[in-house]
Amino acid sequence: MLVSLTAEGKRLIAENAGEVGRRVRALTANLSARDRDRLTELAGSVVRAAT
Repeated sequence: MLVSLTAEGKRLIAENAGEVGRRVRALTANLSARDRDRLTELAGSVVRAAT
């Protein structure tokens, strides 16, 4: 199944990207730099596998 964002959805993402970034940084603040890097790699793998 292919899902795509509407123009409104794209606008909402752009509008909220900064807040999402702040929340992710807060959630991962206690991780070591190595663990944050690994988490980023794994999340990227999940996204690539889904597309």
